[in-house]
This record gives sequence, structure tokens and C-alpha cells, in this order.
Amino acid sequence: RKQQQGDNNCMRIDWNQTLVELSNATINPDGDNWRSWLWQTCTEFGYYQTCPAESDCPFGRGYHTIDMDYNLCHVVFSLNARKVVNNIQATTT
Repeated sequence: RKQQQGDNNCMRIDWNQTLVELSNATINPDGDNWRSWLWQTCTEFGYYQTCPAESDCPFGRGYHTIDMDYNLCHVVFSLNARKVVNNIQATTT
């Protein structure tokens, strides 16, 4: 979540604040509201963009793991990793 810092042009990235905001089920008409997409990734699609450290991925290897996405599903929707995997398998089979 990017947050403006006062009147300057700096942006602060705050992961914990992002989790707090995503955990709020109230729809914000002025917000980006990507919670619904997150719900679909945790319960249906499993569309996670990861780049494992040991891979040939052209992006920042090891900085975003599948465990981070599983943790997001757990914190925001109380879904553990096994439930997420089962949801995805049920949708894709």
C-alpha cells in the first residue's frame, strides 16, 4: 500500500497497513478495492506471481514467495495454505 508522506513526493510502503486495510470488509467507494480480487485468488484461481530464489525467473528472485500469498489469505480471510490449495484444485479440476 503506497501512502503519501506529508506534502513531499515520497511514498512509504507499509505492508502491515496493507494487511489492516485488506482485512476490512467494508467497501470504500474512494479506494482501489482489490480485496475482491484477492478473495478470488485465495478461493478459486490461485493466480500468484512468484519468483523463487533458485529459479531462472527474470525478476527479483526470492523476494516474493508463495508463502507470502498464503499468509495474505490467512490474515485477510482466515484461510490456511491447505484450504487455499484445496480451493484452487476444486476450481481447476
